[in-house]
Amino acid sequence: MQVPKSETSPVIRRVGSSSQMLVSRTSEPPEDSKASFPVESDPKLVELLSNFLISQGIPLEVSKDEQLQQLITYINPKCVIPSDGVMMEYVERQNSIIKPLINYPNAIGPISVTIDVHDDLNEKFLVFSIHYFENINERKNVVFLKKLANNQMNAAHIVETIRREVNVHSQNDVKFRHSVSSNTEILQMIGLNEHVEQHHICFYHNISIFVTELLRIEEFSMGIGVLREFIRFFKPDSDFHCEFRRFKPIQEVSNVIKSVFRFQLSKNEDIDLPSMDNNSWESTYIFLTKCLFLHESFETFCEVYGIAFYIKNQSYKDLVHLQRLLRQCVYYCRLLSTPSSSISQIIPVIEGLRRLIDREFSFLSFQQEKIQNLLNLSFENYTMQSHEMAVLLDPRFSYSVIFTEEKWKDLENLVIEEFVNNNWRWAINSGIQDTTLMNPRGRMNIISLEITIYRQFLMRERPEEFDCPARWWAERQSPFKLLSVMARELLSCPAVSADASHYFSDGGKLRRLTKTCSGTKLEQSLNLAGSLQHFRGKGASENGITDDMMRILDRKTQPTAISENVTQKDIYVKKELPETEDLHEVTWQEPLSTVVKLEPLDVEESQFDTFTVPTIQELEHPEQVIHPQSARGGPLRCHICKEMKSPGDYMNIRRECDRLSILAGCLYRELITFQHAERIANLLCIVVCSSHFPEIIEELYGRIGIASRKDLYDCSLDRLQDILITVRRVAPETTAGALRSALVAFFTKFDKLRDDVENGEREIEEYRSPPIQSQAKHSDSRRRPDADWTPNSDQIPNITCQKIRPLPASNLPDSLPNPSEAESSTVPKSTTPRSRNKRCTICTQMKSLDEVRDIRKVNERLIIVIGCLYRNSISMERAETIMKNRLIAVCITHIQETLDEIYRRLCITDVRYLNSCSIDRIQNMLVTVAVLKPDMTAVSLRDALFEFLDRFDYIRNGMNNGKSIIEGPSEVSTSFVEYTKRRANSEEDIVMKKNSRKSAN
Repeated sequence: MQVPKSETSPVIRRVGSSSQMLVSRTSEPPEDSKASFPVESDPKLVELLSNFLISQGIPLEVSKDEQLQQLITYINPKCVIPSDGVMMEYVERQNSIIKPLINYPNAIGPISVTIDVHDDLNEKFLVFSIHYFENINERKNVVFLKKLANNQMNAAHIVETIRREVNVHSQNDVKFRHSVSSNTEILQMIGLNEHVEQHHICFYHNISIFVTELLRIEEFSMGIGVLREFIRFFKPDSDFHCEFRRFKPIQEVSNVIKSVFRFQLSKNEDIDLPSMDNNSWESTYIFLTKCLFLHESFETFCEVYGIAFYIKNQSYKDLVHLQRLLRQCVYYCRLLSTPSSSISQIIPVIEGLRRLIDREFSFLSFQQEKIQNLLNLSFENYTMQSHEMAVLLDPRFSYSVIFTEEKWKDLENLVIEEFVNNNWRWAINSGIQDTTLMNPRGRMNIISLEITIYRQFLMRERPEEFDCPARWWAERQSPFKLLSVMARELLSCPAVSADASHYFSDGGKLRRLTKTCSGTKLEQSLNLAGSLQHFRGKGASENGITDDMMRILDRKTQPTAISENVTQKDIYVKKELPETEDLHEVTWQEPLSTVVKLEPLDVEESQFDTFTVPTIQELEHPEQVIHPQSARGGPLRCHICKEMKSPGDYMNIRRECDRLSILAGCLYRELITFQHAERIANLLCIVVCSSHFPEIIEELYGRIGIASRKDLYDCSLDRLQDILITVRRVAPETTAGALRSALVAFFTKFDKLRDDVENGEREIEEYRSPPIQSQAKHSDSRRRPDADWTPNSDQIPNITCQKIRPLPASNLPDSLPNPSEAESSTVPKSTTPRSRNKRCTICTQMKSLDEVRDIRKVNERLIIVIGCLYRNSISMERAETIMKNRLIAVCITHIQETLDEIYRRLCITDVRYLNSCSIDRIQNMLVTVAVLKPDMTAVSLRDALFEFLDRFDYIRNGMNNGKSIIEGPSEVSTSFVEYTKRRANSEEDIVMKKNSRKSAN
């Protein structure tokens, strides 16, 4: 019997005449069998590519596109591009998964829902988002996209669809505590549904109503209408459009922050005209901003070509204030459209708009009242108890100036009542087991205690504006077991609803998908696309204005704000006494006297307080108005104790660092409340009794745990955290480093008052304000100090840039044998040189001018700081602060120590050997240098070291040899020139060696 041959069965092949060998024969499969087993695509590639295309609204058929295939092949030539059928199978599998997107059994607290519908005439699409806490640290936001069946809205059908997505197994158990929608029709239909407890109108809906009515005000609508007609005047094919595009604005910003545009002919660059706005008020804001940005260009163009159809100056001013209000509205809308927004932000935003209206339209009372009425009418439905309680339970805003103290007390009682009657059940459901919750009195006592602790807690600690309040409550779960439950209940509700137009309007994200798919395929694609979306609330618009454009516009419109909100005296004061952070950057006027240079005018010293008066608009109460002193001086009321004080018993405080330090000390001693501190923190000048300073300084020293201000430089920043929490209540942007600098400046100026009290001596004549001199006596704008006035030692560091020249001997009369006779001579007293002392920036000790060197160069400042770090003279935080100063004064002792440290670390004895120093030693030093100056290289560091050693080596040699170094170096050293030549020669040798190697090869 013969065995049938298979394709792989062995056959007998004859080799020669006698031998036989078994040989395996394999036949190739036919062509049709090859086609039936294609190579499959990578499942991960199928998943990622399908998710990307569906989430962006791109049909799966795009996988056949040749350009996409070339892109994927370029990224990975071996990958197999999946077909649209394979990707659609993946979409179907994802829809068949029964596991819901929401983990309803593990949800903590109530669930909130936002609903929005996009009506496209023939089609209606439903977008809703579910918000809940799966863990106490973070709120979950899940987005769902649906197409309404039969294009009809039915409240029962919408609610059932949402409940089914939350829990498909037991949807009857699903209830919603909050619902948010901008569609009033949906709210009216769902309002009768028993499965939703509270209904909220979307914040964006109300602010759109407010802005729409705002733009209808005659002064604003006429100005914007003129701008629209003016832009339409420049048709793309018109001659004026071509002429205007040939102009180029050149911005020039002067030292007094002006913006002046000049126009020159340019053939290389064009100016883009603003695009016309559409129906949305955000586009009107962008259109108005760009028109105001080009206002001076338009004005100049109209003057050149004789065009009279343009806005007038008053209309321009009105539109500037309108643009600022619209800008704030856009900012608030973007802020509340983020995934972390909550209804607790709505009332603070409304109050922020109210304050902005008071500030921008204070010069036109009728417009201010009209706009305030529009604001109240647009947001009148946000006076619900849930919104107010949400503000109280949001630690970012509670117990601030939003409400009065009486209002906060009422809200506390409201929270207690709400918890005793209703919310205690939520606490039980959250897992809190406490028998005291079973009776009303026990519930009242325990929630009242937590509120008291909460209020005291916020007096010491408050989160930042952009911190997550849910995470704040989660980190403090143990002391606030019940309040944290109530907070999560209110924080689970966002301020705005999901934006359906973002997905389904013309140009929307999923618009193309809805036009190319239908039926079951569209439903499955929308389900997958929704699971891949992040929550995007209404009001999240794109930023069509650059930051540079806004800065230029603010500078251009700043004179308008000054001319309308301050008096002529204030303008004069601001021009003559600019507020600067670094006095060394101010270019002071040359002295009138040729005998001795006048000391620079310190704008923050109290003897010039009579020249600075805050405007009436910046003060809130009549007793806070600071009236200018007369020639005799007059009594003023202290902002702390509210008592009238006579001249000499108070001080005018204008420096922000002094105000913050004073307010922190007064808050700790309970001299003022936080509300009062926030009111006076924004004033340009406050009046404080002299008697408050010793107790404030003692309190601050005790809180930090130091004995003198010298210890403040080296103390840890952790010690300042307690004060930092208090200061951030009135100045939220303050950092720990800035607080330490402010405290140092405050102690430096006022520490003498504490010493005088301890010694029983109250010598504060240096701090008193002298009377205003007659302008006939001093015609110049900056009054010279009195002849017999001498600054104390603590005031000198602020004027380290001064250079005092002694009286030349040739100018002295021959009849003056001694200084006592000089005092009785005819030489004026005003030419007497002042104290020749400076304070060292490193050790903060007062030194004579002969013992101090001014360091202006960045590299020299860097090397001195590095040397002090190596010797542990300063901390790294202190070093970073010193590097920010443009001019520092350093003892020659520190310079000598720095020189010794550099020589020791580089293992050299003279500057001439630096060129032969190993680069590894330079690299070791570069590790520390990179922290303060990251862009410095080893070569540039070696050059800086050589220049520093070459300049200051005379100090080291003079001290080692016991010579005087007051005169400085005897002659100019040529070491640096020699070093440069040696370095050039060495580099030339290296190049020659490289070239010789190449030629040899």
